[in-house]
Amino acid sequence: IPLPEFSEEVLSTFRNYSWPGNVRELQNYVERLIVLSGLDGPSLDLLPGHVTGKSMARSFPSKAQDPETMCRDLVSMELQRVGESSTDVHTQIVSLVEKEVILQVLRSCQGVQTKTATRLGINRNTLHKKISEYELESEAR
Repeated sequence: IPLPEFSEEVLSTFRNYSWPGNVRELQNYVERLIVLSGLDGPSLDLLPGHVTGKSMARSFPSKAQDPETMCRDLVSMELQRVGESSTDVHTQIVSLVEKEVILQVLRSCQGVQTKTATRLGINRNTLHKKISEYELESEAR
């Protein structure tokens, strides 16, 4: 099956978006466009408004979105993304959250692993292993 050709409009949108979810988010949207595009190829209407700029994404959740609701939404989105045939859903979702927690705490501690491990409440060796596992070496010092 030949891959569809992405229009300059779609490519430009990808270049202009900040990708807070990093490469994984970009990969998900590229896959989504490929799967959902018809004979005309991928189009912007298949992307959410916060990516295309048609609606502003909020940097911080509204007061109505408490952590439990956000967590429930995250799990629902990931369950849809991985599909029903996936047999390691727990591992995938927990790893996604764990990586983000480590990354954010590591950044807030300016990459200092000892301080990060203390703040996370884990052993420094465990943190070092997780940094390698999640390929976060560029954030650590």
